[in-house]
Amino acid sequence: MTEKGGGCRRSARDVLGMKGRRRPLVKRPAPPAWTFRHFLELLAILSVVAALDLASGPEQPFSLVYLFPAAIASWRGGSRLGLMAALLTTAVWTVVETTWASDMSSSNDLANLFRRGTVLAVTAVLVSRLKVRLETEARNARTDPLTGLANRLTFEEALSVEIARVERSGRPFSLVLLDIDDFKEVNDRLGHPAGDGILQEVARVLEACTRRSDVVSRLGGDEFALLLCESGADDARAAAERVFRDLGRIEVFPGRGVSVSAGVAVFPGAPASPAEAYAAADSLLLRAKEAGKARLIVDQLPRGTDEDRRSRSIGLENPAGPCGENPNKMI
Repeated sequence: MTEKGGGCRRSARDVLGMKGRRRPLVKRPAPPAWTFRHFLELLAILSVVAALDLASGPEQPFSLVYLFPAAIASWRGGSRLGLMAALLTTAVWTVVETTWASDMSSSNDLANLFRRGTVLAVTAVLVSRLKVRLETEARNARTDPLTGLANRLTFEEALSVEIARVERSGRPFSLVLLDIDDFKEVNDRLGHPAGDGILQEVARVLEACTRRSDVVSRLGGDEFALLLCESGADDARAAAERVFRDLGRIEVFPGRGVSVSAGVAVFPGAPASPAEAYAAADSLLLRAKEAGKARLIVDQLPRGTDEDRRSRSIGLENPAGPCGENPNKMI
């Protein structure tokens, strides 16, 4: 499915800050990398702090201000830059103080140097860990912890953004709801850890079969959703068929791949609300389940006249061929 007209220049993923390569499995975030620009900013901040300290004189307490360079550097560039900032700040702080107290003994100098360096280093590490913790919490609030996909809250927000875009541009979008057939059997026969592995594999396939401008979500349990930006009936059906094909290659039981039922609601215009869009796709998913599972039903909404309506049902037999082949047979 190609991205028409250069794709969604301001897609739902862009607006919600979900840019970049998507990864289904949750991994520990990499520490932030500092650059030469961060180092120059550190030197500039240190210079300002030292100048203010010299200008204020020895009578004005200025100790707490020296915490800011290490804290800012750690927040911007991670703990490594923060520790470097702590070292440089300790040196600058000591040099500035010696201009006011030249009669201090060497033992006091060493003791003050050690205390300041320790306080600044601890500050840098704590600030860095705080930032990582806050970023992790923010990410967990918007993603599914098992698969790393967008959760229901994020998906609902993305759907609202997409509907607003359609109201402005008049370009279509499609909403796909998928449900794994007989997933309870997988948990009962293979155990919940195996079921979790299947869910992660399904998430990987859904990511691989969609574009970066699309939004893939696990709504809960074995139900997934795809928000296909600027996709009409043909593009949405092609994407769903790729999903059916690739999921059939994931072996669950000997000679049996993952089977799903799906409802695809295509919206040439904006629906009245996200709830209406979801209800339309959910109704199609229910029809697919009632039709015998392993089915894909595509319907364009609003339906309009009989001549304008494009509704089709595609039955896909439950995979029975060898895993790795394309066992899905069109009926």
